[in-house]
This record gives sequence, structure tokens and C-alpha cells, in this order.
Amino acid sequence: MNRDSLSITIRLSNQFHIPRWTIHIIYWFLWIMFWGVMWGTYDNYYTKTFHIQIVELPFKLLLVYPVIYFLMPKLLFSKKYIIFLISYLVWLLLIGIALKFVWYYHLDTIYFPDRIIFAPLKSTELLNVIITLNTTMIVPFSAKLIAFWIYHQQKNTTLQRDKLQAELKFLKSQVNPHFLFNALNSVYALSLKKSDLTSQTISRLADIMRYIIYEASEPLISLTKEMKFIKSYIEFEKLRIEEEVDISLTIHIEEEKEIAPLLFIPIIENAFKHVRSYQSEKPWIIIQLESNQQGIKLYVENSYNTEPVPQKKGIGLENLKKRLDILYPDQYNLEFTTQEYSYKSYLMIYHKEKY
Repeated sequence: MNRDSLSITIRLSNQFHIPRWTIHIIYWFLWIMFWGVMWGTYDNYYTKTFHIQIVELPFKLLLVYPVIYFLMPKLLFSKKYIIFLISYLVWLLLIGIALKFVWYYHLDTIYFPDRIIFAPLKSTELLNVIITLNTTMIVPFSAKLIAFWIYHQQKNTTLQRDKLQAELKFLKSQVNPHFLFNALNSVYALSLKKSDLTSQTISRLADIMRYIIYEASEPLISLTKEMKFIKSYIEFEKLRIEEEVDISLTIHIEEEKEIAPLLFIPIIENAFKHVRSYQSEKPWIIIQLESNQQGIKLYVENSYNTEPVPQKKGIGLENLKKRLDILYPDQYNLEFTTQEYSYKSYLMIYHKEKY
């Protein structure tokens, strides 16, 4: 992003397909017309007021352009505020003195001959000229300042977006190794036992990894595809769990939506992790997914041991929270509740139009 691209004159030039200098000429022409008509209406002497505006114009140009194209970029925008202020005041004074001599030896002799009896640099008259010159800076200075502010706002927004995208890419890259590491551990455990399910489990894992590598690389994916992947993952987990698990899966999609891939896996994987540490009765998992106009809701409840086997804390759920903060800021609700012999997970991603 180029700071000059936010210049008002450049944008007008691009919009109307005319040279940039033409915009400047039009601006100064309108400036002369405005003040010439305004003061001419005041004393009904248009020849005088337009003559004064034309004589003053070169001095106004000498004041405005060095300030907006040199002093402001070099000093003000570099946060050298004191130096900028001193430089501006000195330059304003010099231009004011030069213009005052022109007034004294030219304009005053024609329109205000009574002023010639005073010295050329009478303080009150000089101050009046300086104030008149200073008003010329209001519009150009404001326009340049606004363009600079917009530039930095957009720059900060771009930097923040790039930072979030980089963090999201990193978090997403963690999902695949984390999942693959857990899956390979299970396959390895089956191979040590020489289980007949080893080959079938590897086949299921290959299907899952194919989805992760080729489908989940996209920023968004259809909810239908994601649920197909979830079903494959559940079948994979069934194969690698030794004991029988009662699994209830309910999917109700009223409205097809797109969603960031691999958001549901950490929650469902966490449920199977609890099941594997469950030490009494038959373990169970309830998975319910619903998509409607309000948004997408995932509810997972699983059997839970009140005194679970100590396990190393994983990165799945922590990773999920960070991804949700980036992808759906202020647009989701994630809750985990522990009750007697059950663990509940709830994720609601609201439709964007709600916000």
C-alpha cells in the first residue's frame, strides 16, 4: 500500500482521468473565485478583490506546497513536532514579510493610499497578512493530515490482518501433526498386539489424511464434506478402541454452510480420549450437529471418569480456542462442563448476519 495512493488529488485524478496538476489548478481557481466573490460582495468592488487574490496567489503557493510536500512528510509525519512548528512559523513569517512589501509598494498605492504613511512592516498590518496567509493552509493541511491518518489506519489494519493470518496458518499447521501423532500411536499399539484390525485401521487413517492434506487445505469447506470427514474419523476411532463404545451421531443440516475445516475434530477427539480413560461400565459418546439460520451448533457429551487416568495435556482444545478467536471473533460460544460421570462440550458458531 502506497501512501501517495491516498492523496485526494491522485484519487480525483484517477477517477476523472485528468492530470494531477489540473486538479490543483481547479482548486486554486475555485479558491480565487470564492474569496473574490465573497469580499467583492462585501464592498461591491470585484475588480479590487480579484486583483488582490491574484497578486497574493504566488505567495500562497510558496507557503502551501513546501509545507505539504516537504515540511509535513519530513518533520511532522516523522514526529518531529517542535522542529516542524518552528520551521512552519519561520517560513510563514518570511512569506508574510515578502507579501507585505508587495502590499505596501503595489496594492496599497492603488487601493489604500492612506496606509503608505506607515512603515512597510507595521506590526498590525504584517499580522493581518500572516493570518490571511495562514488560512490558506487550512484545506491543504487538513487534506494531507487526513490522508496520512487513513494511510496509517489501513497500514495498521493490514499488519494486524497479516499477523492474524500468519498465526492462523501456524495454528492450522499444528492440527495435522497433532492428529497424526495420536493416530500413529494407536496404530502402533495395534501392530504390537498383532491385531487383525491393523490393516483396516491404516486404511481408514489413509482416507483421513487424504482429506486433511487435500481438502482441508482450503480456508473454507462445505459443512457436508466436513461431516463426512467426521464420520470417517469416528469409524477410525471405533477400530482402534479395544472396548465397545456406544456412539450416537445425529446430524441435522437445514442450511448448507461453509466453515473453516478441522474445527470439530479437537472436541470429538477429546471425547474419545475421555472414553479411553473411562474405567467403569460401557463407555458412550453422544455427538449432535445442527446447522440452521442461526448458525452451526456442535454438542458432544461423553462418559467421564471422575478420577481420570493422568494424561499429558494436549494442544488440541487450546489450539481450537485460538483459531476460533481469529476466525470467528465475538461470533462463537465454546463451553465445557463436567458433571458426574459425564463431560459436555458445546460449540456454537453464529451466523455472521447476527452481528
